Amino acid sequence: MTGVDTAEDTNQQTPGEPATSPTEHPAIQIGDQGIPDELKPHGSLESDKLESSVRQTPPPHPASHQPRATPKRGGIKIASFILNCLGFVVLCIYTLYTRAQWLQIRYTNTLTARALDGSDKTLQRTLDKMQGQIDATNRLYTEAQKLTAQALVMATNSGVQSSASKRASRAAESAANTAVETLHVTERAYIAIDEPTIDVQQKVVTLPIFNVGHIASGEVQVVVHQAITNVTNPPSVSLPNAIVIWQKHHFDSAIPGKHLSILVPFATMRPEILNNGHQAIYVAGTVAANDGFPDTPPQTGTFCFMTKFIPILGHVELSPCDAASLLPLMEAIDGYPNNEMKQ
Repeated sequence: MTGVDTAEDTNQQTPGEPATSPTEHPAIQIGDQGIPDELKPHGSLESDKLESSVRQTPPPHPASHQPRATPKRGGIKIASFILNCLGFVVLCIYTLYTRAQWLQIRYTNTLTARALDGSDKTLQRTLDKMQGQIDATNRLYTEAQKLTAQALVMATNSGVQSSASKRASRAAESAANTAVETLHVTERAYIAIDEPTIDVQQKVVTLPIFNVGHIASGEVQVVVHQAITNVTNPPSVSLPNAIVIWQKHHFDSAIPGKHLSILVPFATMRPEILNNGHQAIYVAGTVAANDGFPDTPPQTGTFCFMTKFIPILGHVELSPCDAASLLPLMEAIDGYPNNEMKQ
C-alpha cells in the first residue's frame, strides 16, 4: 500500500454515508504522503476511529416507537347496567299498581251486584256496609292527596323523584275515580214497587212506587200488564183464558221519602166470586228509571203480583209471583209493545 493509495481510499464515499471533505482530516492526508509503505503504521488508532464514525448507522425515528392508545369501555357497561335496573324497577311498580286497581274495581262491582239483587232490608244492610267502605275510601283519598303533595315537592329535586311523584299522582287520581264510583252506587236513586193493595169495592189495584235511594231520581217509566180470569176449580188458574191488557205510565222524578201511585182498574172484577177464589187477578210489568246522576243509563227492574185465595180467612190477597215466567206469557197474550190500552 502506497501513500497515494491510502489517500484515495480515505476520500472514497461509501453509498448511503455522508461525503468526507479533504479538509476534515488534514493530518492524515498530509502525514500519509511521502511515507514509504514499510514505515506506514498499520491499523492506527485515528484511522480506526475515522472508519467507525463513517460507518455508524443513524438512529431510528422516535415516532415509530410511540404506544397506541387503548379505548376504555368500562363506563359504557356501568351506564347500561344502571339503565336496565331502573327499567326493571319501573316495570315492577307499574305491575303492582295495575293489580291494586283491578282488585279495587272487582270489589266495587261485587258490592254493586249484591246491592242490586237483594231485598229492601238486604239492600239497606249492603248500603250501610258500602257507606263504611266509601268513608274509608274518602279517608284514603285524603291521605293520598297529602302523599301527592309531598311527592310533588320532592319531584323538584331530581328526575327520578319527578317520575315517582307522577306515579303517585296517577294513583291518587285513580283512588278519586274509585271513590266517585262508590259514591254513585251508595247514593243513587233506587226505584222499587212495594206490595200493592186491592179495593174490591172500587174495583182497582194500587201500585205504590218508592225511591229507596238517597237522591231524587230522573225520569221514571212503568209498564203495567194486567189480567183477570175466572177460576173453575180454585186454586188452579189458567192464564191463557184471561183478559190481558197493558199500559205505560210516566213520572218526571221520584223523591226519597215520598211514594208515587199507579191505579190499575179492573172493570170486570166481581167481589163475590173474587173473595171465594173463583176469580183471579194478575199485575206484572217493568220499571225503568234514571238513577239521579247525569249521563247514566236507565236502571231497569220487574215486578209481579197475583191474588191467592186463603180458605181459612175466606178471602184473597195479593202476593208476589215469578215475573220471569209470568211476564213473557202476559206480553205474548196482550201483544206488547203493540195494542196499548189508552186512558
